[in-house]
Amino acid sequence: MVSFDDVQRLNRGYVLKPASATDTGQSQVVPILAYYVHHPDGGILFDAGIAPLDAETEEFYRPHRVDLSETLERHGRSLSDVRVVVPCHLHFDHIGDLAQLVGRPVVVQRTEHELAKEPGYTVDGLADDDTISWELIDGEEELMADIRIVPTPGHTAGHQSMVVRAEEGTLVLAGQAFDTASEYSAAYLNLSVSTGSNSNVDIPDLPYPDWLPHLQSFRPSAVVFAHDLPMWTTAS
Repeated sequence: MVSFDDVQRLNRGYVLKPASATDTGQSQVVPILAYYVHHPDGGILFDAGIAPLDAETEEFYRPHRVDLSETLERHGRSLSDVRVVVPCHLHFDHIGDLAQLVGRPVVVQRTEHELAKEPGYTVDGLADDDTISWELIDGEEELMADIRIVPTPGHTAGHQSMVVRAEEGTLVLAGQAFDTASEYSAAYLNLSVSTGSNSNVDIPDLPYPDWLPHLQSFRPSAVVFAHDLPMWTTAS
């Protein structure tokens, strides 16, 4: 069984969302985070950085990339330690280093792989790239001992998260199931109140994703994200 110390957050850089693409009307730095899980059966890379883009998209997002080898080395790891890659979904900011990881299985939901064939969804030709060792799954799957992939659709129909059962508790790598820990917290509170036992209160309809009760059934101690530095932690 792994420990929390076996899960390292990797800084993969950032993109600059222009004001026209944010809800605030101001430009925003969006961190690009990935996670490496040091597992006895081989290293798992959850998300793979920012892909090379066409000139127009590069100008729009102005990405700053941190090399995968460089960030792994900061944690005492190397490319050769990576046995399998699990992108949360296939948008350009989650699949950038697949060319450096040829031969490793890339585990994605079949639904997501089909979406990646649509024009404008991601990097052109990604789903048809025969240098990538696609491993397509349908729904929930045990990847390795104590490592479980769980579908968390919403941001995309084929989005997936990864549940890590560790010595200290359960850690969820949620990818972009929510953009921020605050958004996850709001949904969790809606779920908690909606399913609570306080019969003296008239509960309104409170929104939360259909998959959230199942994800919370793993009793996560913490949930981490692809584009937010804070993590969500359960109340004691």
